[in-house]
Amino acid sequence: MTERTPTALTRFAAWPDRHPGLIFLLLVFLAVAGTMLATQLPLTRTVSVAPALLLMQARLPGIDAATVEALVTLPLENAIRGLSGMKRIESRTQAGQASLALRFASTVERDRALDEMRRRVATVVPQLPASMDPPVVEARDVRPAAVAYAITSDGESAVVELWAERALAGPLRELPEVASATVEGALDREILIEPDARRLVALGLSFDDLIQALRLRDEAPPRRGKPRRAVVAPGSSESIATRAVRLPSGEPIALAEVARISEVEHGGSERPYFRDTPALRLAVYPRTATDAARVAERANAHLAWLRANELLPPDVAVHILEDES
Repeated sequence: MTERTPTALTRFAAWPDRHPGLIFLLLVFLAVAGTMLATQLPLTRTVSVAPALLLMQARLPGIDAATVEALVTLPLENAIRGLSGMKRIESRTQAGQASLALRFASTVERDRALDEMRRRVATVVPQLPASMDPPVVEARDVRPAAVAYAITSDGESAVVELWAERALAGPLRELPEVASATVEGALDREILIEPDARRLVALGLSFDDLIQALRLRDEAPPRRGKPRRAVVAPGSSESIATRAVRLPSGEPIALAEVARISEVEHGGSERPYFRDTPALRLAVYPRTATDAARVAERANAHLAWLRANELLPPDVAVHILEDES
């Protein structure tokens, strides 16, 4: 039997077995050096794209919130709805003041819509109370979110969306440091009202009589293959169905007697996901950069309060995505 001479490679491979103490010291040195060097590395934060807003303020001092909403907020919303490039409208009404925020995907789309929005607002000013100052419209770039949550659930989406709006977004919007709190990923729901043309003619009614009953002037384009015009209006289908339409004689009848009322949903093409699960995204934006940490702390405290009082639905989970605190 011939004995092979160890090669350099085999001697190197066997070296750690012959010097275990030295290997241990070498590993400790590398760990300490790596920790020290890691603290010297420059760190950069991920920059999120700030959404663009058009803000409108309208003041009516001394008037209660319900009256301000009826006389100011709703007419302004109707005037600017459907503005090109606009993703959503967020309105807030309080005693003596109405605030509307129009969210756009980019500053380019926002700037293009600015002149059109001012023109539309100018056309509705004569319909507003004469004692109020003209609404003020300004462009503003929203700062990155102070805190953002992903909300997932196995339950019915409509129930979760309602809870997220009422229990989370609504209270946070009332904080003085908060500029905006938005819930993204919810399905768009509308009430579709399709008048029965034959029934209207038989009763001596016109399409404008229905508009008067709805107190809205939003008209949706006719659907293909259906000559009847359709009106899209907010609110529950039950409450709209019972609204009174006045006959030429003055006698009221329910809207449901002359129109078919149904609910429609539109799914968002950019619905957020969390770990491959469809989710809602709640983002809370501060008024100033110095408010970011404070807003995040108060939002987290509110969420902790909901959990402590068992006010989170049993099938709902809230995950932190961003947190400035």
